[in-house]
Amino acid sequence: MKPITKFAAGILTGIALSVGAATGGLAGGILQEITVGIRPFQYYFNGTLAENTNGLYFNGVKNVPLGFIYEGTTYVPLRFVAESMGQEVGYDGENNIIWVGVQPELNQTGSLPAGKTQATVSQNEKTPEAFLGISTGELVKNLGQPARKDPGEYGFDWWIYNRDYSNYLQVGIKDDKVVAFYTNSRHWNTNSIKLGTERNTVIQQLKITDKVHANYDGISYTFSIPAETFKQRALKVEDQLVTEFFFDLHDGQKLTAVQVTDLETFLQSDLNYSVSISYSGTKKLPEKPQLSQAQLETVIKAYERQIFDLANSVRVQRGLPPLEWNEEAATVARAHSKDMLKNNFFSHTSPNTGSMGNRLKKAGINYRTAGENIAYGQSDSINAHEGWMNSLGHRQNILNKDFKTLGVGVAGKYYTQNFVTY
Repeated sequence: MKPITKFAAGILTGIALSVGAATGGLAGGILQEITVGIRPFQYYFNGTLAENTNGLYFNGVKNVPLGFIYEGTTYVPLRFVAESMGQEVGYDGENNIIWVGVQPELNQTGSLPAGKTQATVSQNEKTPEAFLGISTGELVKNLGQPARKDPGEYGFDWWIYNRDYSNYLQVGIKDDKVVAFYTNSRHWNTNSIKLGTERNTVIQQLKITDKVHANYDGISYTFSIPAETFKQRALKVEDQLVTEFFFDLHDGQKLTAVQVTDLETFLQSDLNYSVSISYSGTKKLPEKPQLSQAQLETVIKAYERQIFDLANSVRVQRGLPPLEWNEEAATVARAHSKDMLKNNFFSHTSPNTGSMGNRLKKAGINYRTAGENIAYGQSDSINAHEGWMNSLGHRQNILNKDFKTLGVGVAGKYYTQNFVTY
């Protein structure tokens, strides 16, 4: 076999590949060695330069060449192209089917049932708000099954779509219907505005202000957003839907994430805004669901995994490798969050356990490099993560290319991340 030449950005190189040929796919075919040319391609979609411009593409496992030339034809990963055009991609290994856009609902023969048409949210409506109110059955037809289903704190569960961190989603489900939808992926739009749009454009186009009014069941609400907070997040209420816009202070104040929630569900959460309320004495305000201690523990575990996923989603979207879960570090992080909760302090240095380094070493973690993020008071994992991303030091930890593993610990409203490289 010919030696394989390593890829170097900016240089045309040759690489020997073994490919499956003929019938039955790779397992049932024959292997043939071919020589291809690899270039550090740049791709433009609708006139916009794609984010992956270093010639490599993270395929969910590792970085691979973003394209190669074989006998005059350029081959590009289908997922990269489709998702850059705002399309979902999936693979049905059992039926040898690759689908783009919407996952087909197949019968046992691997085809659509007779007379069956695929229900879908239009790709022109690939917005979180288009999913609000649809059934879980329709959701699965459009997005497929989630990687997991996390219990929630505010009367709904989060369905987590994390198999592709470049298209990370959390979908809130209550009574078999979608009541909330969060994404930080630039494959999505909201209110006719694409994620990645500059803040001023969002504010002006949607006529958003720092005071937002809402009415629900005869009760009037006015949400007020302080000036500093308004730089990082904005709020819009329309047609009983609440849209929260998250802006990235350290990336040109661009729209970095969006969460859409139905108004009733939003009012049952721990609000992240000052609010004044006007209503008659006979009205009853929506109340936050009361959870048992056991239920709260399951929610806390879910927040830990979501914070891990959120960190990996922003890393992968910036061309960085995802972190591996570190249970030893998570144990240390949980203990620190519990320490802060029990002893009513908020600091990297504990009066009981000392510094992060002390805690890691006491746990027998012999690290080469390590970092710690802490947060307090945020209503959930999403708000803790978005707050960290707008704090330069915390952000640098999350996006540090030298960190390899992450453990997360939550207690009450105290959040701790421990990044460890051995």
